[in-house]
Amino acid sequence: MSPAERLNHFIADGRVVRGKMNGLWRGIDEQGKQIATLLAAFDDSIESPNEFSTEIMPAWMAHFTIHANEFGTSEAWPKIVQRYGQAALHWQILDSSAWRRCLADTMTIALRLAKENDRSGCAYRVHSMWMRAAVNDEPNDSEWAQAVEWSWDAWASIAKVNAERGTLAAQTAEFISIHPPEGRPAWAAMRAAQQGLSFASQNEATMVISLAIEAWNNTQPEAAKFEQAQTSSDVGMASRMQRGWDIVTQHCLASIEREIVKARVAQI
Repeated sequence: MSPAERLNHFIADGRVVRGKMNGLWRGIDEQGKQIATLLAAFDDSIESPNEFSTEIMPAWMAHFTIHANEFGTSEAWPKIVQRYGQAALHWQILDSSAWRRCLADTMTIALRLAKENDRSGCAYRVHSMWMRAAVNDEPNDSEWAQAVEWSWDAWASIAKVNAERGTLAAQTAEFISIHPPEGRPAWAAMRAAQQGLSFASQNEATMVISLAIEAWNNTQPEAAKFEQAQTSSDVGMASRMQRGWDIVTQHCLASIEREIVKARVAQI
């Protein structure tokens, strides 16, 4: 049985679960059946998303799977899991170029969210670069590096940080990036441009996508903020973040499905 077939057995039996801190969680339910999170259901022996063979999926998709399983809405989750399982049965046909286009499509939709109310314009510009990558017009490293520089400058200006790019420790910079909220789109754009560089780790793609959704969550129009404040702000914000993950996950799966069809046609 292949890992994808194993996953789909778990899905069919209702044994895929969410709400676990560990993205590779496994356990036993009250009936004595094995249950697991979406990524863990592929293989019982893998303990880290980095351990997945590229024959199963690329590193970025393994990391993305954990977030897709955990952070979307409970209403959309069952259909997303079913759709994911069906895609997994067929995506072994995809080569590295196809997976790169899927990543580019996913980054594009995340940045499309981030660029709403982005005063710096950085998210819009980096979004356009990832759109190019999605159609095999990959920006070169010099273009990505320039995007990193002007996105950093825009964020530093908004956040009133007087420091050269790279001089702040990563954790400190990530913390500072949440203040003020209007600086988040520029920060997400900077990280997305870093991801575009050829030497960037694909493992960080999901963090960039998460930052973009967070930027969308915190740059909503004033009317929406007011409406949200009249109800439960905590619930409203969480719901918006979850809807963002639904949007990005569904877009990612749609991209994978298109690439599968293209690959099948190419084989005819």
